[in-house]
Amino acid sequence: AEWILAWERLRKKYGHVRILITGGEPFIYPQFVELIHNLSQDFSIGFDTNLSCSKELLVDFAEKTKRSNISMGLSFHPQFAEYESFLEKALFLKEKGYQICVQYVSYPQQIQSMPLYRDKFKDNELYFIPLPFRGSYKGLNYPASFNQEDRKLIYNRRIKHEGIVEV
Repeated sequence: AEWILAWERLRKKYGHVRILITGGEPFIYPQFVELIHNLSQDFSIGFDTNLSCSKELLVDFAEKTKRSNISMGLSFHPQFAEYESFLEKALFLKEKGYQICVQYVSYPQQIQSMPLYRDKFKDNELYFIPLPFRGSYKGLNYPASFNQEDRKLIYNRRIKHEGIVEV
């Protein structure tokens, strides 16, 4: 309730506000759905999620929030997520009218799988964005340590007119 009042004061003072939520998986926070329900009535909201929450929670979310004001980056991590479950949830959100894109972090252990998953998401008409891994892995610093082939996979992308990103 305090957060909603604070944001309302900002809206009254500055007009339209876009709220970007960062810092971990938002669906695990208590009352997240209720918070977004209230904020999505008057604000544009963006956040990332790995869709590790239950389908039931997403159904509740879809019933309570103003879809036109919400955009989500869906972070797919094949070593931690089951593809079919992730895809089912992503398609559910898309069908409900949320602005979504699938984000794929090019972590060194999963970069070679990226073309396979890119094609699978593209086949389901989901917007796909490769994100360069930033950090250290096996003593190497990334993104500086990506080889030429990896760089081509990550950075050489063309956006097609139907909104699907091809790598």
